[in-house]
Amino acid sequence: MSEEMNLSTRPHGLTETELVILSEFVCRASAAEVGLRLLMSDTTIKQRLQSILRRIGSRTRSEAAAWLERTQRRLV
Repeated sequence: MSEEMNLSTRPHGLTETELVILSEFVCRASAAEVGLRLLMSDTTIKQRLQSILRRIGSRTRSEAAAWLERTQRRLV
């Protein structure tokens, strides 16, 4: 997936970076761990994650995991 990808083809308009953050969250990585991998502060990761969860309509890690699995199946 590319950042330049058309917004209409990205699930809920999420960027590639946002999908990485969501994937890491679903796999139980902490904000600090994700931040180290993406060279962002843990505060930035937490803020972006809250925005992502709002946009996909999830409140829990398990809801986000289910959304991500459904979305990835549709993209394949």
